[in-house]
Amino acid sequence: MAISSLADFKVSGPTRNHRGVRKPNPLKYVVIHSAVCCGGSATGAEALARYLRDGAGGRRVSWHYSTDKNSVASSLDEIYAGRHTGSSFVDTHSIAIEMAVYVPGEWDITNYKQTLDKTAELTADICIRNNITPELLTATQLRDGQNGIISHNLSRIVYGGTTHTDPGPTFPWDIFAKKVTSYFNAQKAGGAPVIIDEDTAEQVEPRALRRGDSGSAVGFLQSGFGLKVDGAFGPITEAAVRGFQLAQRTELTGVASIELQEALQDPEAEWEVKTSRWLPQNLYRGKSGSALYKAFVGIWQERFGLEPDGIFDKATQAATLGFQSGVPGLEADGVVGRSTWGTLFLP
Repeated sequence: MAISSLADFKVSGPTRNHRGVRKPNPLKYVVIHSAVCCGGSATGAEALARYLRDGAGGRRVSWHYSTDKNSVASSLDEIYAGRHTGSSFVDTHSIAIEMAVYVPGEWDITNYKQTLDKTAELTADICIRNNITPELLTATQLRDGQNGIISHNLSRIVYGGTTHTDPGPTFPWDIFAKKVTSYFNAQKAGGAPVIIDEDTAEQVEPRALRRGDSGSAVGFLQSGFGLKVDGAFGPITEAAVRGFQLAQRTELTGVASIELQEALQDPEAEWEVKTSRWLPQNLYRGKSGSALYKAFVGIWQERFGLEPDGIFDKATQAATLGFQSGVPGLEADGVVGRSTWGTLFLP
């Protein structure tokens, strides 16, 4: 058996709900989930574990641990691969933790900080025992095969298989990362962890996002579009927002309203998160178009330090040809089509 010593409640679910004993592949990830149930109650973790023990309502789902403010519940031995991300690859190479808190939504540090502590301590323990790097991964790092800590949402962005975006845009990743590092170092050294003061951390309040903004909320918006996540709302992010607004037939402001951000995260939405869908098809010399077309030309011109006047002129064409010539696999035709946009916009 391989179950964390931190687990104080243990059950087992039906074998049909997991993927079986892992093949001799190394564990690579700890996946952080949040269950939209149980509030912050002291029995949330046990309730989630019993839910899995009793067959998960007929759903074929399973995860290894559930956490709440004062307990860790084990529902699947670590030797088994769970069914928790929608990706067989991630499931096979990961340990899953489900927090019994009501997130997505507003993360409440006051009510959930003990759950955050429990989850961070468990994450550190899993990392130590399975040689997983106790660091948060980006989408690029996940694609490149690095090991570390990821969210359910990041698994969705890179590997698909689900519409879930937990643990949500307001989850305090900065605090969580510091707590994991503190517990990891303490467990390795056999000492006590450094106390992280949540009250001094920046709280993420929902607000409209626009060019010039930065921070984790912008990063979450970028991840929703499948863009490179740098946390800076620049011309690329604005282009994706404008394209999304065009598809939704709303005003083309380039500003990501709270309503737009919610729509992007809506698991019931019928559109697919695919950046190229929100980008213009072709920009080229001599073509005229709408104000939106000119805006995209201007965004492309900014990429090369040109005057963003929205006119695809000779200088813009020359810059495009030079760019295309330097990217393997791109046809140097001077046309900014989907493939050319993709090299700039996609991770």
